[in-house]
Amino acid sequence: MPGSPSRPYLLAPFPLLLLLVSACDLPSSGPDFSFSPGVRAPLIFDQTFVFMGPSATGHQALIDTTTSAFDSLFTVSETDNTVYLVQNLDDFAIGSLDGALPALNVAPVDLSVSIGELAEQRFGTAYERPLGIFTLDPAETPLPPALSEEMPVLPDPEAGEATVEVPNFLVPPKVDLVTLSDLSLASVRFTDETAGVNAFTLELINDLPEPLTAATDPSQPPRITLLQNGAVLGTAVFGFVGPGERATVHLSVAGKTFTVDALTYRLNVGAGGQVQPLLDDPGAVRLKMTLAPLRYGETRVHHIPAQSEIDISRENLLLDTGDVVFTEIVTRTGQATLHVTNTLPIDVRIDALEVRNEEAVAGFPAGSTILSLTGVDVPAGGTVGVPVNLGAVGIGTRVSVTVRASSGGTSRTVTLDAGQGLALSLDGEALIDRLVFRPNGETFTETGIIELDVRDVRFTSADDYVTLKEGLLEISDLINRMDLALERVDISLPDFRRPPYREQDTLVIHFQGSTDDPGAHKFRRLDRNEGPRHATLDLRDVRIYPRDNRLTYRIYARSETSSDVRELTATDAISASIRVREARVHDVAAFIEPFAVAVTPDGDGDGHLDVLSDADAEVTRLDELSALTEKDFDGLRFEGSAFTFNIRTNVTTDLELYAVLLGTTAAGKTVFLQGKGDYAVAAGDTLAGTFLAGGVPVRPEQMIRLPIEGAPAPGQAVTRTVVLDATNSNVDEFISALPEQVRYVGKVLVQAGGGRDVLAEPLELSAAIGAAVPLNFAGDFTFRDELEADLTDLADLTDPSKEVLFEGASLRLTYENGLPLGVDTRLEVLNDLGEVEISFPAPDKPALRLVPAVKDDAGLSAEPRSGLLEFTLSEDELRQLSRGRQIRLALTVETGEQAGSPARLRADDTLRLSLHGDFRFEVKVGGR
Repeated sequence: MPGSPSRPYLLAPFPLLLLLVSACDLPSSGPDFSFSPGVRAPLIFDQTFVFMGPSATGHQALIDTTTSAFDSLFTVSETDNTVYLVQNLDDFAIGSLDGALPALNVAPVDLSVSIGELAEQRFGTAYERPLGIFTLDPAETPLPPALSEEMPVLPDPEAGEATVEVPNFLVPPKVDLVTLSDLSLASVRFTDETAGVNAFTLELINDLPEPLTAATDPSQPPRITLLQNGAVLGTAVFGFVGPGERATVHLSVAGKTFTVDALTYRLNVGAGGQVQPLLDDPGAVRLKMTLAPLRYGETRVHHIPAQSEIDISRENLLLDTGDVVFTEIVTRTGQATLHVTNTLPIDVRIDALEVRNEEAVAGFPAGSTILSLTGVDVPAGGTVGVPVNLGAVGIGTRVSVTVRASSGGTSRTVTLDAGQGLALSLDGEALIDRLVFRPNGETFTETGIIELDVRDVRFTSADDYVTLKEGLLEISDLINRMDLALERVDISLPDFRRPPYREQDTLVIHFQGSTDDPGAHKFRRLDRNEGPRHATLDLRDVRIYPRDNRLTYRIYARSETSSDVRELTATDAISASIRVREARVHDVAAFIEPFAVAVTPDGDGDGHLDVLSDADAEVTRLDELSALTEKDFDGLRFEGSAFTFNIRTNVTTDLELYAVLLGTTAAGKTVFLQGKGDYAVAAGDTLAGTFLAGGVPVRPEQMIRLPIEGAPAPGQAVTRTVVLDATNSNVDEFISALPEQVRYVGKVLVQAGGGRDVLAEPLELSAAIGAAVPLNFAGDFTFRDELEADLTDLADLTDPSKEVLFEGASLRLTYENGLPLGVDTRLEVLNDLGEVEISFPAPDKPALRLVPAVKDDAGLSAEPRSGLLEFTLSEDELRQLSRGRQIRLALTVETGEQAGSPARLRADDTLRLSLHGDFRFEVKVGGR
């Protein structure tokens, strides 16, 4: 039945006829006659193919999309029913950015905290030797009679006053440092002291029978005035002195200056306001003057003689040791400075000076010399500093200083002050070799740098940071080499911060107390000469704020306080090693240079990705697309194909995916997916030389580069679509090869903008990839399919043992072609072994031509075309035909008269083929 979708029919009427003939009871001999009925056999097959199906009418499909090979391969446009080949690469892994965040490398650092300031001990001492205050002691000094005896008071009748002359009684002072016995005094200024010194005591004695008054005024008491060279030095009032009485006054000379000239006392005294009674009885009124000790503050002399033995030595001096109270030190090297200050009015020469230990120090005996010097000239009123290098010496806490000095004196008149003299100060600083002391909470500090290397990242701002996803801070070989317990040790990493990442959240490791609490970063204290100790801290979520890719560490240590003596040497120290290991970065905010990261494995870690290496390449199969090969499409070429990459990423920087995609067909042919234009890889590209194929560099033109725009903000994932078509790639050539396997290796270039960027895990990079191929055929291809057709019943027509004689046969193929393609058709009859018995037409003959449907401008079928193809069969060909079990259709699809204009297929385009057999024979009746 024409138009039926059933499989090819068997030649049913012809076997029935044979059965009728063989069933007749014919004589074995008799008249021999025959007749020649023309027999036309039913059609062999009448088949309508829809291009893709099954169709709604049940037509058999050239491509059956219900089979597992094609069930997801094709997509039909809803608008015009155009057919697309579709391959979704669900298992295609574009790669991972797990390793994209820069690796963090913190250089291990060896910490060493020496005894610090204790290694540089300061010491010093200072003293002075002034001239001192000379005291003129009346008991030891010869005095004139006026200052030692009672003197009669005899007033001048005209002047009304009594005058007493006191000659010079001043003597050269005896002071330290210099000898002044043989010099001439000019003057003396007494000190300002008043308590029992620097005064004259004046006693007025009245043996008259009447009271003493002023000389001319009986209402005023007597008074006395002290003068020198006419200048009043002081005045005192006695008060009224009765008969037989005495009156005493004190006249202070504190702060007064006396020359060597005589003193004059003027006494205003009388009796009853008259002086005559004193004159009438001479000696009845007397004045007794006594002298309190006089202390010289300043002495002015006309010269100072040469001095040969100026002694400013001092014993049992305590050294000032500053904050550390040491009992002894042994220096390795050092320097001391001796300062000599001369406030005398004469130049002084230090002839020899030695500083010695009072007691034994270590291996140095008592009296051992610390330093010495000679020949130091110190000008009058000047200070001289003399540096002295120290060697390996012992220094105790008690020293003696021996000094011999001299002076040439002066011929000038100069003033000597009691406070003038010579002052010595010794300041030293030494690097110790050994220190013996009593600890009192001494502190030690150290600051250092840790180098940080983060690939392609520069930390230039105080706000730049890198946060660790995980990592460990390892403190190893922590050793206290001091004979000193440490009450507290803090290792501070101010650039490491814990959440919430404030400045006060810096990472500090404490060694204090008697217990360990690693979670709080606390560990027990370091005892004397203890170690090694180890500690490990979790750096999970710790944020590091480097500056110029450098980190700072600080160490603070405080010693015990003890009355026991401890001994330290110059090499004593606290030491440790710090390293960060197993660090993985969670996020980084800094100046990020463009960098590349492999998104497929690098199996051997050599930086090169080999697309033919199973250790490097991602491999996916295009089973659905390559299933077209099962239909044996020869010469198939597609146009208008597209690879669509729907790439999802949360990376804020722009990315460029450099990839090598190598397709391999079932026959072993290879084809590269190559970029064009902006998607092409330039020869000079830095990544071009990092891809291999079987150890051989992949040429840049065999690669492809996909630009991917970054996400708008951290953590905000977006999907970017990249379409590969004929304008930017060789996707048509790649698809037309029908690869069944694709091997892929890739690297992503993270195109940081050359400024501050933020990269944070999880870094997402995934792709949904699909191939959409409209069936636009611009070249020839061959389609083959096999139809069931058991033709064995035709064997009776050519069997000599049968009463049938062959007269002739032919096959007629009628068609109605709704495909916009010309089709060259061959029929191959296959035997039960699958071998070709006979072909129609013969292999050496041109194929049967099916004229294509009329196409519109879009290449789609506009009107089907019909035709009839017929060829005759010989008896031998009929015999070959009778051995057929299947008929193979070989349809070579061409664009025919419209070559060069693509043909586009619809899913419901049809091709109807009908094959009829025309067989003629004679049936014998009777005969021999």
